[in-house]
Amino acid sequence: MITTPADLARAAARCSTELNPALPAQVEARLQARGGKTARLRRDQLQAGGTETAPPSRYLEPTLAVALASLLVNIAALAWKIYEDLRSNAKAADATPAPEVLARRLRLEIELPQGVSEAQRDRLIDAVLEELQQRPDQTP
Repeated sequence: MITTPADLARAAARCSTELNPALPAQVEARLQARGGKTARLRRDQLQAGGTETAPPSRYLEPTLAVALASLLVNIAALAWKIYEDLRSNAKAADATPAPEVLARRLRLEIELPQGVSEAQRDRLIDAVLEELQQRPDQTP
């Protein structure tokens, strides 16, 4: 599952062109507010193939970027909880929940923040699940 700041940074980068160019910076700010390490996030992001660029001097919709960033962090955290819950309830010890099951549960359980559309929420969920599938050690 998404367990590192670099995972969240990649998920934010996947959605930034479609949803808001400020999304990666806002995710970093949300992580820092939760106690994450900004320097480590930047280092991990660079190691993951990203480039270090200065953030845009002006964001078009800053409140939307904050809402999307918070939503992305919440989706990642809830995805882990749902994954663990489904896996613990499975009869087989090695059972892994299907991404479609995780996506449906996330769509049902995540509240839609004001100003965020269902399509934007769904894109963030898809980005988190895409990132999860890229992890060879913990593929859902």
